[in-house]
Amino acid sequence: FLCIHAFSMRAQDPGSYDGIHSKGELPDGFMVTSTEKYLKSAGRNDINQSREVRLAQDDFFLKSNFYIDALQFNGNVWINDQIGDYVNKVADKLLTKNPKLRDEIQIYIARFPDVNAFATDQGVICINLGLIAKLRSEAELAFILGHEIVHFEKKHAMDGYVEQVKISKGLEGYKEMSWNESVSKIHSYSKDLEFAADLAGLEMYLNTDYDI
Repeated sequence: FLCIHAFSMRAQDPGSYDGIHSKGELPDGFMVTSTEKYLKSAGRNDINQSREVRLAQDDFFLKSNFYIDALQFNGNVWINDQIGDYVNKVADKLLTKNPKLRDEIQIYIARFPDVNAFATDQGVICINLGLIAKLRSEAELAFILGHEIVHFEKKHAMDGYVEQVKISKGLEGYKEMSWNESVSKIHSYSKDLEFAADLAGLEMYLNTDYDI
């Protein structure tokens, strides 16, 4: 991790990390248009839900697919780089007993200094270089990956978006609220999803050889 920590000493902007380079072939997902990805995702709309919820799901699929493709193609993620290869090997350890789920996930290192990571509904997980630079052990990385994998597996990104629409519009059991009440409720739901990802991520972590 010495070389990783050296990166954190540089100016904190994406363009300053010039020691890492993409290499090899582009993943298959890069060869599919955003529209094709959106249409495939839209086929997952739950027909048993209300029209408002189905519209919210469709809006989520549209925005998220185009956003992820924009992120991947604007040069802010590395492809087949040395740090990404290492992080993917940690994910392999976490999901040794679940190869099907592992095949659905693509993990990339993002060229951002923020200490953050995020998972998308499409199975793309991004770990910011700023977070990598702050890690003290591989075990910490494993727990973070477990947390993000659960977010993808449980479709928390879409659930959070749809629930936000329900709350803000007073749909399906949510009464009309003031702006402050709506914001509080949305944040409360988001925290619940984070706690759920922590619990399930911990269970995944405890099934590995990493020290607690």
